[in-house]
Amino acid sequence: MRVPAVPLLVALLLGGCSGLGSTSHAERVDIPVTVQIRLAGHSKLCRNETCWIHFDAVVTTNSQRGIYARDCNVRALDQARRVVAEGGAALGFPAGAYTRAGEPYRMMGGTQVRVDGERPVRPASLEATCSAYVWHGDVPI
Repeated sequence: MRVPAVPLLVALLLGGCSGLGSTSHAERVDIPVTVQIRLAGHSKLCRNETCWIHFDAVVTTNSQRGIYARDCNVRALDQARRVVAEGGAALGFPAGAYTRAGEPYRMMGGTQVRVDGERPVRPASLEATCSAYVWHGDVPI
């Protein structure tokens, strides 16, 4: 039986790109991750339930084992260091922000955060936490 070459080629390419049948997965590990994050540009007054913030981030670890920082949570703080907004941030999407001792991961990005309360807020600073993961199998690109 002959199989048309074009549909077969398309199926193979799509299957290879999407990871169909792949057993790759990320496992959370107990390795400390440090995230230094700061507001990029001028802080805007957030008037709605959500607010878009721009940031510069540096992710580091002291582990010699390479890890991917994922499940990151960003908190926007006011001048009194109270949390006024928070939300998730995808650092190093889709696999995570890869780092190991002596190899920081740096990025500029943006994320949408939920504003706490109904009054307008102006974030003065940011803080973030991420969890460490290792990939088993192919790391998504």
